[in-house]
Amino acid sequence: MFNFLFILIWHVIVFIICVSINSQFYLQKEKKNSEFKYKSKKRFYENVLKIKKWKVKLPQYVGVNGYSKERFIDKDILDLYDFLNETYRGEWNHAMSCTIIPVLFLINTIEKSIILSIIIIIINLPFILIQRYNRLRIWNILLKKNKTRNNLYLNYTDK
Repeated sequence: MFNFLFILIWHVIVFIICVSINSQFYLQKEKKNSEFKYKSKKRFYENVLKIKKWKVKLPQYVGVNGYSKERFIDKDILDLYDFLNETYRGEWNHAMSCTIIPVLFLINTIEKSIILSIIIIIINLPFILIQRYNRLRIWNILLKKNKTRNNLYLNYTDK
């Protein structure tokens, strides 16, 4: 019982930090990907992971000014960039929630730590994959609007 309470508290703390951090923290310059590299990554998510079949079945958190997958339609450039930024925020939240794993090995037996670690990874990994897949899809929309990534980044950071 202690472990689950500890993990829950850890996740709540990570979530509070995640939503309180300024969105500029999450901005990253993406490495320029070739069209082939983009398509091969997207194929991996769709054909190997079958992400389209299961991603809609998972719950989502949408903050006050967040972006819901239900209301996402082809938005303007800055809205798309905000949505892109939200994918970074979501991925960061789930990845940081996994940082409890080393701590579990310090306070538990190896067997218990392995079981808890597997549970944490099973819970968080699908959401990390969804954020990365959505980011690929958003970049594709932005690139179709004939904007370069560097120009988008500069325009977005100036707002």
